[in-house]
Parts: sequence; structure tokens; C-alpha cells
Amino acid sequence: MDEKVNLDAASAHIDVPFRPLIVGTLNDYKLMVVKVAGEFVWHKHDDTDEFFLVLEGRLT
Repeated sequence: MDEKVNLDAASAHIDVPFRPLIVGTLNDYKLMVVKVAGEFVWHKHDDTDEFFLVLEGRLT
């Protein structure tokens, strides 16, 4: 991934919560922007980790 992505601008294109938008890739992983509303169902991936960058609000 060589080009910069404005995460605020990318998230502006998301109208429905929990519907991720792929904005790039890194080491064969998809980089996604998603809007979350209400409760998030936590889950586990046995073969990889997930990273959450919160731009507004908080995850609890």
C-alpha cells in the first residue's frame, strides 16, 4: 500500500453500521474502516490478531 488514506473521508462513505469498507492492504491483510453502533459481538481469530483504531467514541 503506497498511497495515503484519509480515514475520516473513507468513513464518510459508510452509511450502515457494521459494514466495513476496505481501504487498503498490508502484508496480505485487509485494512478496513467500519462504523459501529450499539454493542459489538466480540469474537476470536485463532490464526491472527485484530487491531482497532477508534477515531470517535470508545469501545468498552
